[in-house]
Amino acid sequence: MVKTLFFLEAPEKIDKILSDGAKTTGQSVYVSLSPSASYAFERSNIPYKSVRDFGGGEERYQQGLENFQRIDRITTILDKELAYIHGVPTLTPARYSIYPLKVLFDVLWNTIHILKRIIDTEQPDFIRIYATNKIKSVNGVYTFSSDESVFAEVLTMTGWGIPVEIIQDIDSSIPNPRVTEKKKTITTLLLTWIKQRDLIFNLGLIGKREGIGSIATALWYYIMTWYRKPVLIYESGYNWDDSLIELHKGGILPIYRIMDKTFNETVSKDNGYRETVRKVCNVHLGIREFDHILGIDVSAFFFEILSQIIDKSIQESVVVYPLARKIIYKKKIRCLLHSVRERAIGHVIIQAAHDAGIPVVSWQHGGAGYCYHPMMPFIEFINSDWHFVFGEGVADSYRSTSERIGMEKIPVFVPVGSSSLDTFHKNNKKTTINETKNPVVYITTEYLRNGYMISQPFDPVSRDEQIWGIQKQIINLAKRNPETEFIIKLHPKHKDKEPLKSYLFDHEIHNVKLITSEMTVRELTDGAGVVVFDLISTGILQVLTTDLPVFVYSGLHQIDEQTIIRLKKRASVNGRSEEIIGDLEKYICTKKTINQSRDTMDREFIIGYGTDINNCKSAENAVRKLNEILL
Repeated sequence: MVKTLFFLEAPEKIDKILSDGAKTTGQSVYVSLSPSASYAFERSNIPYKSVRDFGGGEERYQQGLENFQRIDRITTILDKELAYIHGVPTLTPARYSIYPLKVLFDVLWNTIHILKRIIDTEQPDFIRIYATNKIKSVNGVYTFSSDESVFAEVLTMTGWGIPVEIIQDIDSSIPNPRVTEKKKTITTLLLTWIKQRDLIFNLGLIGKREGIGSIATALWYYIMTWYRKPVLIYESGYNWDDSLIELHKGGILPIYRIMDKTFNETVSKDNGYRETVRKVCNVHLGIREFDHILGIDVSAFFFEILSQIIDKSIQESVVVYPLARKIIYKKKIRCLLHSVRERAIGHVIIQAAHDAGIPVVSWQHGGAGYCYHPMMPFIEFINSDWHFVFGEGVADSYRSTSERIGMEKIPVFVPVGSSSLDTFHKNNKKTTINETKNPVVYITTEYLRNGYMISQPFDPVSRDEQIWGIQKQIINLAKRNPETEFIIKLHPKHKDKEPLKSYLFDHEIHNVKLITSEMTVRELTDGAGVVVFDLISTGILQVLTTDLPVFVYSGLHQIDEQTIIRLKKRASVNGRSEEIIGDLEKYICTKKTINQSRDTMDREFIIGYGTDINNCKSAENAVRKLNEILL
């Protein structure tokens, strides 16, 4: 009997796949490749399997962790072969591309792995995939767009040994948001003008965060300070931006800015680097070892995307390095401050700072330090001299991770807290919790789609289905409690709000509101009666600066045991979604947590991983240490 495997990725093709399946002789097996596809099968009452049903998660994340070594090998070769292009001995453009390269390696390796698992399990004679529209990422900064079908791309490669048919509408009318020019309005022109004037930009940030009166204070210190220590902030300052008043008071000024957007036009020119990189990939034996993955010939696709990424990195390195050195010299910069970098620009500016002989100080940008996370050093503190972190728990975790991955230079980790979390805490409105009116607020994380990377022990291929399962349980909980209002805050990227929107409509549930960017976590927290999280990250630190009841699902990632112990003193935490939903429902009915030892005033977790909200002196701590460094 002929067995056909039907892959559904695009939910709008559900009628087509069911029609084709009905016409097919032999056995048909339906497999969902996305949460929206899963719900399309579910609402059509068609038995199906999802990627979670085929296991292999441990193999996949182990493979992802090994990709760090693969990236190290390939970037070492490329930096050696391409050094003549920039002529600066200290620059390593290929290595600066670790973020997009990690996405490329992980998505490609793991897409092939899950397809192999499915095929080996089902043993089909024929494959049909009903895929999303194919919109290529063209600028090399990010590896894939969310709308292109990596599954379809991979199934076109040689080595599967099974006939494959791809049903995919190529809609050329859909613009790629990364290449569509925005019309320049008066507002955008004004904002551009302001961003180019550091003092005005900084005073504007101060006024926005702390009120108009604080602008006068900052300006006073700016005028009256005679011994100045100029610093340069790279890109979004995060905690640095919430410390601007303290930086002025501490004599750390003028505060200059350098941003990615400054270089976007300059680095968009085609200098032929892409073809040069591709030639190296085609002939170097050390790179040719990546021709095949698990028996599949990936060479054409892999080397083309790799060349795009390295091309962009070389462009940025060649343009940014001399300009950064010039700014540092001209402005007499004493120190470079930064928080996070994903593009080569950030790495290049840091190298320019080191070559100019000035220190580099970074500051943790969000919730982290809960577990082994080897990607974090590369986007947050690699090559920093000092790295300010939120608490001792983070410092211990980062130090352990750095030693485990064998970092050549480990920065000095300094627990100072978080000025951004301090600000969040100070602005907390003491809203009285009303048992009948305050809503249940569920803050959920994003679907990874084509943007996942593996830098922790978790299975990214199954992650989206896992999150959808939790979201569905929350919605079902709302249906059972129609008198209670629920607000589900989706990730800002999740603009179509599917499949949640369709699920609510189909089940006639009217007490759930879906939002993306309509309300901030600050606004939600001010009016919430209880807050639920499915990921331990920055959002949970913000809410834990209040005394709201908090429920946390901890099963998406492997979290350190000590972290969980600390968190359980403050919040209801469970790694089983059914149990956390059950505890939440009992709380909705009784307004009592299951374990009465939970103390909403407990500070151990927030102080260890966030900030000391007993004194809110993070900015002062950071400025005091910075002045010590600049002596």
